[in-house]
Amino acid sequence: MIPTELALENALYSQPWLLPSLDDYRLMFDGWIARQYSVPSGRIDLLGRAWNLTGGPSAVVVELKRGAIDEKTLCQASRYAADIRHVLETISDEEGPLTIWETKVFVAVIGYSISRTCYMAAMGMEIIPLLYTVNDNGGVAVSRFAPPLGWRNWDRYEQLSQDRPFESWVERAKVNSSELGVAPWRMQ
Repeated sequence: MIPTELALENALYSQPWLLPSLDDYRLMFDGWIARQYSVPSGRIDLLGRAWNLTGGPSAVVVELKRGAIDEKTLCQASRYAADIRHVLETISDEEGPLTIWETKVFVAVIGYSISRTCYMAAMGMEIIPLLYTVNDNGGVAVSRFAPPLGWRNWDRYEQLSQDRPFESWVERAKVNSSELGVAPWRMQ
């Protein structure tokens, strides 16, 4: 049974520990600070706060999708994140400086499934795709999406990195490696 978005929101809001780790920066999720929060581009389903490595807060925007995560939902979440970044930048401009970490906004979209195309779009937009499942008792679990190995295109990226448009980056990487005395990570 697929729950309504309101049921998902209620479950996550009342049980914030259901939200899995959002990044590799050792954020400590602190909980929700608002739900259905109005910003210029719409209403954020859940707005949270996490503590970052510097000991300051980072904002967490969560958009819920009852079904499959789609491009429209990714754009919506991205607009919400931009709104929150503008709020934090305004605070920094008017009240005193905030660090880069304190103005960072982590964005997660939670849905039932995600296509390869949407996953690639989410990665490009720095949105964390999360999937929910419902157990037999109606309980909700949320987990990070682990894409199949073929979705990441590492071989294709390596091939593209040697194409002519990227020659200046290749040359710069070689200069940086020689200046730092560091060998490239891959075998030549």
